[in-house]
Amino acid sequence: MGTKKGNIVRTIAIFAKDSEVIKMKNKSCENEKKYYGTMIVAYQLLKQKIITTEEFKQIGELFQNKYKISSPLLINISLRQKI
Repeated sequence: MGTKKGNIVRTIAIFAKDSEVIKMKNKSCENEKKYYGTMIVAYQLLKQKIITTEEFKQIGELFQNKYKISSPLLINISLRQKI
């Protein structure tokens, strides 16, 4: 019984690439959690009329850029509701 030999360098390269993808996904997930946590607090301030809709939008844009969020679902949903 022989063992199947493959290109170990190629295998390591694929593993390293997959590992980087996982790290990027984890970072993206962490950024989304931070963004939505921030926006939940901002939304509560908006509901309590402590900040204006315009300020809420500005906060959303600021943190959208900071956390690199491509489609801020929470802002779109909250602005459709009457506060």
